[in-house]
Amino acid sequence: MNAVMLCPGCGTQNPVSRAFCFKCRTSLERGRPVSGNEARQVTKTRADRALKLRFRNYALLALVIVAVATWVSYIAYDFLNLPDSPSTRISVESASGDWPMYQRDPTHSGFTPDASFNPEGKIHWIFEADGQIASPPVVVDGAVYLSTDNQVDRIILALDAETGRLLWERSTAAPIDSSLAVTGGLVFVTTRDGRLLALNTSDGTIHWEFASGAPLYGSPTVYRGTVYIGTFHKKLFALDAATGRLLWDRTIGGRVTASLVVNDQIIAFNAADNFVYILDARGGNQRLEFRTSQALGSVALNGERVYVADIKGGLRAINWTKKHFPFEEKIRAIRGNLFALGLIRNFPIRKGSVWNVRQPNEPFLGTPAVANGMVYVSSASGKVFKVEESDGKPVWTFDAGAPTSKTVSVTPHYVLVGDAKGRVHIIDADTGEPEEQFEVDGPITSTPIVANDMLYVATGHGKLYAIK
Repeated sequence: MNAVMLCPGCGTQNPVSRAFCFKCRTSLERGRPVSGNEARQVTKTRADRALKLRFRNYALLALVIVAVATWVSYIAYDFLNLPDSPSTRISVESASGDWPMYQRDPTHSGFTPDASFNPEGKIHWIFEADGQIASPPVVVDGAVYLSTDNQVDRIILALDAETGRLLWERSTAAPIDSSLAVTGGLVFVTTRDGRLLALNTSDGTIHWEFASGAPLYGSPTVYRGTVYIGTFHKKLFALDAATGRLLWDRTIGGRVTASLVVNDQIIAFNAADNFVYILDARGGNQRLEFRTSQALGSVALNGERVYVADIKGGLRAINWTKKHFPFEEKIRAIRGNLFALGLIRNFPIRKGSVWNVRQPNEPFLGTPAVANGMVYVSSASGKVFKVEESDGKPVWTFDAGAPTSKTVSVTPHYVLVGDAKGRVHIIDADTGEPEEQFEVDGPITSTPIVANDMLYVATGHGKLYAIK
């Protein structure tokens, strides 16, 4: 059988008499003569190997193209799929002295920076409702707005803030579980049967109404002409504040019973699946999701951070400017498994994490308040904690001696919290020492608020106190 010389460089068959490969000019000195059958087998093996290599390169190229296309689509969606703009620019942004929504403003700060409140404990007036006061009061333009529930009638009330005189009332078919929000001559109300109402502040008549199709438990947040609400059926709605027209909606991973915080760039909220969700404010596109433990309050927002407290005694600061990119969480999960197997040294930190402090056996109940570089949060045991906003370092702890009203409010000099024994605690914001203590009739059911240098306190016995 005729022998041939295989080129050691390209594998081409050459006559045994040649000194150089006629194809690639490689020296054949290192080649070896083989039979024709063996030469064909070697050539076939090399061809198969080259084909597999080409397939692998094509597959890698396809993955790169898919990743680039996904990224381009992700970016393009933000610019090409923006919803309509609202027809108004009204916002629940507090005028001097007012308290117009849950935790006072769209960031849930719970802080009245211009209050010169100097507590004397003098009762200015008492309003006795026909039923339990179901929502914390809000105060805007000389009027107090609240809702009551006596198991038969559910009523929204407007009172004169100076005298406590009833201005108007409107009944609703379903209970109201959260604070009202007031701005632009409208009172925004969420109800347990899934309706969002916009009432006229002048007389309580309905200006517009929106049916979400699912129970609403959180307070509405109105910012730059848009009303934001989350539902029990894992939906988020953004509506035109002036007309109730739907601007956009999004489905998220968990039921939303908390109120939402908003600024020019983001919407943030915690859901029942124990995630904090951060979305773009303009169109609701998801930026970041952050796993926590169960939170019974809402989140607070200040600067580039979102704060959330949970029932395991955890208080977290999350950097909302961080964004998840396609496949990032899957890569993090893989790295977590590699760490568990001991194959990498460092555990992958969750994106957006700034700090996390814990108070063992202190279930946090409400929404953190943020003021003057500090964060305040209360626990089921009746304690109030103050920590540094920068790093979560503890500053002081106050013990009310009884379960508190979940969320505190803050003025430049005082921290205010109510308890189940009907006591309002006025705490020195700097030292954590008690300054004053007022007693009212019945357990305090919501955050004591300061508006226009008046302290408003609601009790489980259906009384609203205005205290100088």
